[in-house]
Amino acid sequence: MQQKTLSNWFGQGVARQSTGGTSATTAKQEPTREFQQMKSRTMLDKPVSSAQSADTQKLRSTLEKEQPTRFPQDDDDSESEEIIKRRPIRSANGPSNKKKRVLDEDDESYNGESKESEDDDESDGGFDDGSSLESEKPKKKKAAAAKKAPAAAKRQSAPVKKQPQGGAGRASEATNANEEPSIQDAEDVVIGGGFTSHEEILDARPLFLHAKNLRDANKRRPDHPDYDPTTLYIPPDAWTGFTPARHQYWQIKSTNFEKILLFKLGKFYEMFDDDAIICQKLLDLNWMGGAKKLHVGFPEKALDKYLGTLVNNGLKVAVIEQTETPKQMEQRQQRERSMGQGGKKEKCVQRDICFVHTKGTYKDPNTSGYEPKYVLSIRRHGNDLGVTFFDLATLRIYCGQFTDDGALSSFRTLIAQIRPVEVLFEREFSQNEIISMLKNSPAVPVFTPLMPKDCWGLIKTCAKLDSYFANGLPPALQDLKQQDADLALSSLGMAMAFLEEALIGDMTIPTAEYQKYTPETQSVGIDYMVLDSQALQHLEVVESASGKLEGSLLHYVDNCKTPFGKRLLKRWLLSPLTSIKRIQARQNAIQELMDHQFETDVLRGKLGKLPDLEKLLAKLYTYSVKHRVKAIYFENVSLNKLREFRQVQKHLRGLEDLVGSLVKCQCKSDRLWELLTPESEGGLFPEGIKEAVDEFDGMIVWKKTQNAEEEIPEPQPGLDEEFDACNQRVDAIKMELEEVLIQTRQQFKDTRRINWSHAKYRYELEIPSDYVEGKKKPQDFEFTSQRNGYQRFHTKELKRLIDKLETAEETLQDALSPFLCSLFKKFYERKELWNSALNLLTELDCLASLAIVSGQQVGTMCRPIFLTEAQNQGHSLLDLRQLRHPCVTLSSSSKNFVPNDTLIDPSVGQTLLLVTGPNMGGKSTLLRQTCMAVILAQIGCWVPAESCRLTAVDRIFTRLGASDRILEGKSTFYVEMEETKNLLTFGTSKSLAIVDELGRGTSTFDGYSIAHAVLKYLVHNVGCRSLFSTHYHMLLNEFRDHDGVRLYHMACKANEAQDEVVFLYRFEKGECPQSFGLNVARMAGIPRGVLDRARVKAVEFSDKLNQLTDNVQKARK
Repeated sequence: MQQKTLSNWFGQGVARQSTGGTSATTAKQEPTREFQQMKSRTMLDKPVSSAQSADTQKLRSTLEKEQPTRFPQDDDDSESEEIIKRRPIRSANGPSNKKKRVLDEDDESYNGESKESEDDDESDGGFDDGSSLESEKPKKKKAAAAKKAPAAAKRQSAPVKKQPQGGAGRASEATNANEEPSIQDAEDVVIGGGFTSHEEILDARPLFLHAKNLRDANKRRPDHPDYDPTTLYIPPDAWTGFTPARHQYWQIKSTNFEKILLFKLGKFYEMFDDDAIICQKLLDLNWMGGAKKLHVGFPEKALDKYLGTLVNNGLKVAVIEQTETPKQMEQRQQRERSMGQGGKKEKCVQRDICFVHTKGTYKDPNTSGYEPKYVLSIRRHGNDLGVTFFDLATLRIYCGQFTDDGALSSFRTLIAQIRPVEVLFEREFSQNEIISMLKNSPAVPVFTPLMPKDCWGLIKTCAKLDSYFANGLPPALQDLKQQDADLALSSLGMAMAFLEEALIGDMTIPTAEYQKYTPETQSVGIDYMVLDSQALQHLEVVESASGKLEGSLLHYVDNCKTPFGKRLLKRWLLSPLTSIKRIQARQNAIQELMDHQFETDVLRGKLGKLPDLEKLLAKLYTYSVKHRVKAIYFENVSLNKLREFRQVQKHLRGLEDLVGSLVKCQCKSDRLWELLTPESEGGLFPEGIKEAVDEFDGMIVWKKTQNAEEEIPEPQPGLDEEFDACNQRVDAIKMELEEVLIQTRQQFKDTRRINWSHAKYRYELEIPSDYVEGKKKPQDFEFTSQRNGYQRFHTKELKRLIDKLETAEETLQDALSPFLCSLFKKFYERKELWNSALNLLTELDCLASLAIVSGQQVGTMCRPIFLTEAQNQGHSLLDLRQLRHPCVTLSSSSKNFVPNDTLIDPSVGQTLLLVTGPNMGGKSTLLRQTCMAVILAQIGCWVPAESCRLTAVDRIFTRLGASDRILEGKSTFYVEMEETKNLLTFGTSKSLAIVDELGRGTSTFDGYSIAHAVLKYLVHNVGCRSLFSTHYHMLLNEFRDHDGVRLYHMACKANEAQDEVVFLYRFEKGECPQSFGLNVARMAGIPRGVLDRARVKAVEFSDKLNQLTDNVQKARK
């Protein structure tokens, strides 16, 4: 693996402390060699994106001279809202001077109250002292270091003040006596934390992390061919100096060196050393833990926000949770001592990795986008490829194997269709042409090279599958196994290893839906039009040339109300139908929805209120598998799961009501009748949904809390005896607490103003201040907090009962987990029922969307008429009258758009239309709109034209524009020839081809010769319907009277006297005498003198060409 540097986390320049005094100045400092030779292990391989800033590109180009590629993508980092500080707070047992983690008062999760960290295990020797994770140093050295930088030592983690523009390189002014100036480099990157340069930051790390000492677990250096970037060698003498918590941290880090570790401490996630350097830069966090300590952190509630930033920058992140509470730790230690397993145990709760997140596995709850995030794994042998791609949010896994051509056309199409966000491949595969191709794609994915141990072979993959599917493999996988699709199954093995490393294999592999993938059918069956990567790009099917949805064909047809509807509609657009029967069935359904516009609008209104049921169902299915690690969270995870469950049940129960408006219409079209008719009557509408939902609802009771602001779920009494017993114990303890309150009220003879408060601690006795002034306060009252006119107290008896209650509640929570697992397992067993309901809603949403498009009032819309070849004298047909470009109809300029007719009918000698016309005359637009109309017609949608008659198209070929593939070593002309080769190789008489200016990437004579040969081959050998646009006017002489070829042009008016050309944008029979390229050059602003000289040369060249043409024709005679 190539090495990664830390320098791009800091910026290009660094601040340096002046040697002439203590004042801070800034000087431009080149990144040190050590910065340029480390940090490969945390970065997933991610190439530079064209969207990155110029400054970042400049920095990277400098660094890549020594260490090429492998940089994270530069996304805009969101501003950090949480500022982590340390302050003394009071513990539940009385005042304390220990420093705990709390939030700044400005943080929204702080709520003005001081909150104690729940983690007491690090109070004296863990990370609470904010130290770096180096071995302990002699106190004398620490004292000496403190004398050198007293201000930095006092500073702790004061907020960093950034310089205004123009002040870069100067120390910021201190805002108070305890705040030390922060140092900024010339790139406006605040170093802070007492550091004045990059070198000081690097030197603060443990010695075994320094570049000269870095080794993997087998003591191999990073330049060794077998170096393992996932492991780290830590010398024995370093281990002896670690505190228990540091020992625990480095045990995990030494086997997960390539990951960023988010180490849970109480209610905070904290990062150290290299990880802290990266996170401080990316997440805009302040240094914490004192001067010159590589230590940052953020609160538990901010995890999703910061995880998204980290994984989107190509990082692999491991979330480490506490797996026991301090109380459970003490109980464990007591058991160990009673069993004679050692003497005094160090105070440290157990922790473990609970999740590993990458860009492909992380499901951001704050993101509402509908696009799937596919992870793709690849195995290759020659031209045979095995691929597996999956989306964890919807739990769909596709697996297949195919033989590709030398240009990898099928694989390119797959990439264009799914746009993977992460790609898995063998580490030795890193220089392969497939990786180069992916780096050259419009949406560059994250690259994850896998070690040999994670590239499972066929035997191990099959054994693992058998362990996950004891009752038999899913049909798609069974087919692959029977077909000996070794590469497909091996790629699946890589994906399974990846999921297991992310600790989600048990939850996803057995619960996912598996489908077989083949390039021609996109893994959903047969009878689908093939749109390859060139067609998708040239026709702007799913995104425009700018990379946005706006302006694409998908944007034109997408009126779906649900995210799952949008996903299906995109699949429809990527795979148009070729079966006339199925197309007409979809057309009839759309026609009926248009005829019942009011009922359709009612349906769409209800669909718009649905959440993303597809993702929610997939998430509930994963809950049916118990997670490997039991983490301790400070939020109620079980409550969140049951709320999601309740939400899904609510919407499933309302399925009949949701489609009720259409049921009342008594739809006659075959497809709508199937969708809305119960299964018992021969339809597809799932029966028993309401009864199944009621059954699950009967298992859970939602109880109002004391403040009545929310409801808490519990198992129905009698379903779980263990839970019922635990619940009774909790209720009994709460009754004891109520007795304490009653006694206190009786003691002070006030039943109205003495109540419980849960402001700072649970069950504080809140008493009017005048009752407890001076000697009035009982001796066993311990002050905890106060508010205006009231004071709050705990007593020894209260603390005993609270401790007893918390223990009982933990037991209750433990008893709830098996019930939840059983509940979700039963829910998963009815998966087919829930999925059938989802599929019904999804298709109705897509049909309604196409009905909205087809019924629009902007211009004339027509229902396409499909013919069989037998109905057209055995020939293909494409007859479009007054066709408009679909995407233009959405723009404000649609009224000025000139519609055109296009007729390609081999039965009347029009197999290929040879198109000429002026530059900017509209030729490319005509070619594109013709193909778009065919795609719309074959997904069942109406077409923006007066009429549309055609036979079904099996594949669309496009040869448009000019683009190269530099990273693949392919020139513009080479790419042009590759695209042409696909047409000549795979085209049939049922295909549609558009060819624009073939041969322009080489010399005039070579280009003309190639265009001539290809045109002739298309007419005589392929026979597909074709639009062939050219500026080679010599072709007109050759094919003017050629059988199967007809000449057309884009009309214009030329005024030679005024040197002007008026574009008419009309597609007419005949030919255009010239291309008027000089006119376009004049419009672009080419100097007049250059144009005059060009005009003279054009006349000379034309005369010579005409003379040459005459000589050739005489020779032929």
